[in-house]
Amino acid sequence: MKTRYSKIFLALKTAMIVPIGLALVSGAANAQTKTSVASTNWATGSTWTTAGQPAAGDTAIIANTFNVAVTGNKFITDTQVNTGGTLTLSGTGVLNASGTVTNNGTLALTNAGNNVYVGTGYTNIAMSSGNTFNPLAGITGSGRVLAMGDLGDGGVTNDGSLRQSISGGVAIQAGVTSGTLTLNNVHVGAAAQNVSYTIENEFSQDSKTVATISGPAIESAIKYSDTGLTGTGATPGNHIIANGFDSGLLTVTRSGTTAGIVDGQTIKVVSNLGDSQTINISGGNVYQYAAVGSSTSTAVTVGAQHVGNNNAGGVAAAISLQNGNSAGASVQETLGTTASVLNGAAVVVGTNFVSGILGGATDTSLKAGVNTATAALNKTGTLHLANVSEGLAGSGFGNSNIGTGTNVSVTGSVYNFASGGLNKTSGQGTIGGSGTSYTLDFGTVAKNSTQVANLNALNIGASLFQDGLHGAITPLSGNHFSVDTGVSSFDLAIGALAKAFALTFDTSSSGSFSQIFDFKWNGVNSNIAGFTGTSSDILLTVNGFVQGGSSPTPEPGILWLFGSAGLAWFATGKKKAEKA
Repeated sequence: MKTRYSKIFLALKTAMIVPIGLALVSGAANAQTKTSVASTNWATGSTWTTAGQPAAGDTAIIANTFNVAVTGNKFITDTQVNTGGTLTLSGTGVLNASGTVTNNGTLALTNAGNNVYVGTGYTNIAMSSGNTFNPLAGITGSGRVLAMGDLGDGGVTNDGSLRQSISGGVAIQAGVTSGTLTLNNVHVGAAAQNVSYTIENEFSQDSKTVATISGPAIESAIKYSDTGLTGTGATPGNHIIANGFDSGLLTVTRSGTTAGIVDGQTIKVVSNLGDSQTINISGGNVYQYAAVGSSTSTAVTVGAQHVGNNNAGGVAAAISLQNGNSAGASVQETLGTTASVLNGAAVVVGTNFVSGILGGATDTSLKAGVNTATAALNKTGTLHLANVSEGLAGSGFGNSNIGTGTNVSVTGSVYNFASGGLNKTSGQGTIGGSGTSYTLDFGTVAKNSTQVANLNALNIGASLFQDGLHGAITPLSGNHFSVDTGVSSFDLAIGALAKAFALTFDTSSSGSFSQIFDFKWNGVNSNIAGFTGTSSDILLTVNGFVQGGSSPTPEPGILWLFGSAGLAWFATGKKKAEKA
């Protein structure tokens, strides 16, 4: 520690009011105690008791409130104690105290020039500490308590220059108001980071080459009211630092265990002699990774659909994605996911990527489906979700992989459309045709013979993954043919093949007969949101000739009599008649 020796001048140039209780205590040899009485002039003997006015090294006890007309420098050495009274400096007077000034009452420094300059130190019982530290407590007016100048720099200068400087992890010269302490941004789980700084007591105008440098101790308070930083450098409290010495290392610790923002926070270091320096924190934020939450889908079911539907019409299954961490928007990274086919019949419907899922939020943008090129019940497959934690803007972090990803099982049924048709299973007659037109021909039959054809109304190619079929068979024109009443309206369930029915030829009358039946049908599937297909028609034309008795007048509309075999028969009979 550097040692300084100085004399302290008390220059009082205007009026000064001093109340009860200020004591100026001298530690010098042969010091006397001088007690004031009411007076108006510091320099006159009548101001003081019979012991006389105070001299250098004396203890001056201001017993009464009075005004002092300053006529020159007055020397008050060592300790000035204000024990509950009020010391008032008026005009442009100043007070030089080479000792420690302790203010337990009030200093009324009415003008800007009414400063008290201390050479050893200044304490103030009302200043408090840490965040509540106030060096102006107990001082009224615009004057201040300041540091004396250095004897080694040319004597007592009363310049009041700032003494506090900061070095280490942040460098702030005395008289400079702020500097930056830089910390790293990290993710939760990273190691703690420690950065240290030192508060130094070095007069801003000190000359390192001068041996007789003197100056007061300072009391510096650390003010920090935010969260996220710990350690002696971020803990509110006071440090008394002798001239030429420092506080020792003061550590600022940023833990990596809890998400939070410290960037932009400040630590203030304020001294009792007017220094105020701000340490600005840059970086040091702790960010929370995104996480796959418990509500993220691991299995989905696609709505039932038809071949070739390609998962349209709202049947695609939404995959629920949740960002399971929620540390707050400022530090919580968002979740991003890319979906791809891992195996089986699973497909991704629409976009395969979703981004920006906030902490605690759920997103259903990704959609799953199944391949609809072929039909099958419960087609299965698996999608893989590659999840990333997306770094927030300004954090310096990009995307980070989260684990090995998530697999989602996908299931869905695909149905063939129903397809109507007819066939004959037994009985009389010959059936032919396909598509929308069939013909059943009984040929020539005996009068009053039994003629029945057993037919099926078909759902062609029916299987467990084919629509059901709703149908009805009704006559359109002609007569002498009839079908079971049970086919006037019928339903074939999903996967059902056929509805059996009988078609009967009325042979009670001779002649040629023809009739048309309409097989009207549509597909139905209750598994596909109550699907009902459009109606389709299949026309069945039934023909037959009843032989025996006189030939009846042909039925209206029976034109086939004049064609094929009937026409040949008619021509042969005519020739036989002509020969006879």
